[in-house]
Amino acid sequence: LFGDVEHYEGNASLKPEKSNNMNLGVLYDFSFNPDNRFALIANAFYRHADDFIYQRLNNNQSKYVSDNRDGVRSIGGDLDLRYSYKRWFMAGLNATYQSVKNMQKVERGYTGISPLYKNQMPNIPYLFGNLDASVIFPELGGKNNRLNVGANLLYVHEFWLYWPGLGSTDADAEKRKIPTQLSVDANIVYSIANGRYNIALEGKNLTDNRLVDNFSLQKPSR
Repeated sequence: LFGDVEHYEGNASLKPEKSNNMNLGVLYDFSFNPDNRFALIANAFYRHADDFIYQRLNNNQSKYVSDNRDGVRSIGGDLDLRYSYKRWFMAGLNATYQSVKNMQKVERGYTGISPLYKNQMPNIPYLFGNLDASVIFPELGGKNNRLNVGANLLYVHEFWLYWPGLGSTDADAEKRKIPTQLSVDANIVYSIANGRYNIALEGKNLTDNRLVDNFSLQKPSR
């Protein structure tokens, strides 16, 4: 509503969002033996939101501003698979897909059906996921101590920065894509006295790939 003067422009006419949602999920635990355990979580969802709140750039494209869309439909699902071996290894895979489409038929400044009708909402990732793994060394250096060495692979598929139904698709056009992003994080955590004290070393984006936020502003490197 008010903005922060520096990065967010206020919008005093912003309306509250209202939505109807349906979710269907399943959780299934299984194991081949006491040492190897699996957990599968799957979820599907449908959502229709009126006065959907989303972020866009202001008119001079210098700040974020929140605005409403009169009807946005989201359909998708996510999948989470976890695996553990005894007390010393854990791994997981998570993936999400969401089709977030504009269902507003009337657009200010246009006659007839809006050219943005049924467009994928801009600046919102629709396919992303991560893969993580950890090796745990229990009772290392003491009965109540442990060492955890982990890594995390993050993936975000390319998506539109602006409305996909407007403008040309060449590299110099305003309708640009946020590129596919892949990064690797790693961490080492030594816990003492059942986690009362922790010593941690963490590295972000170890492969030093070019990462950007939703507005294609570059994030810090390695």
